Amino acid sequence: MPTTVRVKKVGFSYDRGLPPAGSSLEYVFKVWIDDGASPPVIQSWTPFEQEFLLYDEGIPRPGTTVADWDATLAGTWAESWRWRSLKWRHLTEGRDLYECRAIATTRGVVCPEPNVLRSDQTRLRRTEMYRNISPANDAAAGASLAASSYVDKNGFPRQYDVPQVVITIQFLWDTSDPDYGYPDLTVWSPHTNKRNSSAFLGFATGSVLFEGVEVVPEDHEYVRLTMTFVWDAWFHMEQQPELEYDQKPILNATDNAETVKWFQPYSTTYALGNFFEPYELEYLTNGWQAFETNDLECPNLVKSGAMPGATRKPLEGNDLLFPPEE
Repeated sequence: MPTTVRVKKVGFSYDRGLPPAGSSLEYVFKVWIDDGASPPVIQSWTPFEQEFLLYDEGIPRPGTTVADWDATLAGTWAESWRWRSLKWRHLTEGRDLYECRAIATTRGVVCPEPNVLRSDQTRLRRTEMYRNISPANDAAAGASLAASSYVDKNGFPRQYDVPQVVITIQFLWDTSDPDYGYPDLTVWSPHTNKRNSSAFLGFATGSVLFEGVEVVPEDHEYVRLTMTFVWDAWFHMEQQPELEYDQKPILNATDNAETVKWFQPYSTTYALGNFFEPYELEYLTNGWQAFETNDLECPNLVKSGAMPGATRKPLEGNDLLFPPEE
């Protein structure tokens, strides 16, 4: 006997969260099956037995987007929301009547909320010190240190711990986005071990080193990108003495290293701010103070130019108008 699936939407809820939490939608349906006759005869069934038939009759299918479920929402916010699960419950007020709770989630954000997360940690870098002198700026590379403030003895240096700050910046990447897919790390790799060519996150020029980026699975179609930067009080430089033919430091009359120069092992630089949009940099530099001002407008977070795809695509038009209740 032919069957007709009856689906009636009876509820809707929406939970909006800030990163790193996501947001969720829940649609509630009452579902039953009859024989299609008039008057109809209710059929005995279970959701497990009729799963694929239900998808054809208006129940969302996990893994598809809200826009897939409702074609009228194509090209809107619904492209970023994906159905995750169906929760079925038998209702006692009717014969073979079921309640279906369809849950959709997204990790997308709506400007002006931040889509980047920053965390910092202090550490020390052990190095050799011949003069009790710190570099004034990045331009000190290659310059000789003053013949004073000796700390070496007979050319043997003192061990010194240079203060550092490790800065990690994370954001989510939607691998289902047709414009980007899985992140292409060849975009970032050429800039690994480059220092900042201008002030970055409030740190002086040349003091921040980009160590690289890591991609790990996060949740469903999302992966988490973690970019690591290191600020160094010595601008990542080392003290190196001039050496004799036997590789020992040339000594002066006081048996200290005669000539010591600043050596920069990371000679190349890059505008590290190019990894982010100005709005993101404002948040990463000043935190939530960025949202206490009125002169910040929501930009298009899709990157262009030298660093395509460095930030994930936002909701189209930041439009959060949901479909009307039936």
